Amino acid sequence: MKKHLLGLLFPLLLLTTAFEGPFQGDADLVIAALKSGNAAEVAKHFAVVVDIKFLDAPEDKIVASEKAAQKLAAFYNDYKIKGFERTAQREIGNTMYLTGKISGATKNYNITLMLMKKNAAPYHIVTLRVN
Repeated sequence: MKKHLLGLLFPLLLLTTAFEGPFQGDADLVIAALKSGNAAEVAKHFAVVVDIKFLDAPEDKIVASEKAAQKLAAFYNDYKIKGFERTAQREIGNTMYLTGKISGATKNYNITLMLMKKNAAPYHIVTLRVN
């Protein structure tokens, strides 16, 4: 009985680990940018305006993408951010929530992003929070 059960579960396990669901595609570009540890690559995915917050600093709402890119670059430089590991990802309609850990020189930081897309356009980061 155990052999039959394992024989049925093994292919299912292979399918679930090989298939990432509806999260493939343009969201992978954002994840790859985060993994690169390059703030300029991440900033390429910012929407026209972004809500942004870093650690204990006050939240900046409705920041132009250029200013948000500068703030992100300063944060990456100050904390020597070099990578990203995704912990959760959920898509609801045209909105995606992405959480993970970015690794700095001495410490890891939690990061939460909200991405949105319109019609067939790629996802853009509208909210970025690091704590």
